[in-house]
Amino acid sequence: MMKSHAITAMMIGALTVCAAPAHAEPLWRDIEAGMAAEEVRALYPLNPGEGRKVEHHQRNTELHGFMTIGKCKPRVEIIHPQGQVTGIRIWVRDEGILKPTCTEEARLALFEKFGSPDMDNTRRSILPAHANRARESLTWIRPGMTVEWLGRGPSQFAAWSIEYRAAPSGAASEL
Repeated sequence: MMKSHAITAMMIGALTVCAAPAHAEPLWRDIEAGMAAEEVRALYPLNPGEGRKVEHHQRNTELHGFMTIGKCKPRVEIIHPQGQVTGIRIWVRDEGILKPTCTEEARLALFEKFGSPDMDNTRRSILPAHANRARESLTWIRPGMTVEWLGRGPSQFAAWSIEYRAAPSGAASEL
């Protein structure tokens, strides 16, 4: 009887070691948390053409012209500070008056995709003179991913960013 338990335990152990790990959900398009920086460089080589530009740096990879929101072409940063992807940042700065603004389109797209945010840490001013200091901070926590919207200023001079990060295990249960 002891032998059969030992053999069963060894078989279960062998299956556990041999089982292939499940793929993580992509943070953005084909980029997954934990992906090696070399894999990112292979997916996004330099000189991609068609009005696009790729810049590889030690801590991140910057993509220009790979995304359009409304009339804006936000910058996409694939963040890999230790050689592995930890997040994605999509952002626009100094839009307005002479350039098109796309703040509401980007913000509404997040609400359409993820619904109501799980956390709202927005700071507002009741004084109209300080409206440009308002900072909107919304966070969505989904299985395996945290999405954060950071917006600032009135919509015609807005700057915003969306950050996709791998959620720490158990983050959804902490809500």
